[in-house]
Amino acid sequence: MNYRRLIFSFLIFFTSFFVYSNLVFASTSVASDIAENTTWTVANSPYILEGYISVLPGATLNIQQGVIVKAFQPLFVYGNLNVEGTETEKVYFTSWFDDELGGDTDGKFFDDEGSEVNTAPNPETGEYLSGGISIPEDLYNPKVVLDHVVVRYADRGLVVSDGEYTNVSNSVFEKNSTAIFLEKKNKISVLNSIIRNNNNGIKVSQEQGAPPSVFLFVEGLSVYDNLEYGVENSVY
Repeated sequence: MNYRRLIFSFLIFFTSFFVYSNLVFASTSVASDIAENTTWTVANSPYILEGYISVLPGATLNIQQGVIVKAFQPLFVYGNLNVEGTETEKVYFTSWFDDELGGDTDGKFFDDEGSEVNTAPNPETGEYLSGGISIPEDLYNPKVVLDHVVVRYADRGLVVSDGEYTNVSNSVFEKNSTAIFLEKKNKISVLNSIIRNNNNGIKVSQEQGAPPSVFLFVEGLSVYDNLEYGVENSVY
């Protein structure tokens, strides 16, 4: 047996495996706002949002198929957000505490007695829910496109308070406290999507006595197995 050839082959295999492993478990920490056109790729996924991160006015954030985004706070959108997953490679927005996707981001927590604390997100109790996407009321009229996206383990999966162009298609909202929260003045379409296993499905909040300000268009939407309600229209 040629031992030199065997050792050389083993070294090639080990190096290849090491490089492949690095690619699989690579992650990108995002600690500052998105101020210019930016693309997030699966090669640098998961993206871990550190604190309050915003897509600023005039900037566009493109998120490619297969990317995982983990956050402690929602991603705030004042500019444009374009998320393009596929049927087989969806884009995930999930909690910083979600160990099922993108690895153990939060690490271990211990109580005063030294016992490890279970930080698994729990939609029923609201514990350890974080992340999601928020479009605040700031009159920048952002353009948001979410296609083949899964939003899970957030307090509010998607909040829309402003904008005339929010388009959600082929997406899933699951295991959130509230899947989609609509308020103020906006237009949104939700097409061929699923809202399931949340505490609450879609909540529309409008000012009492004021003209309708939230315009929601749905087609091919399935809403089921939500704990409290599927769709609620409330006034304040």
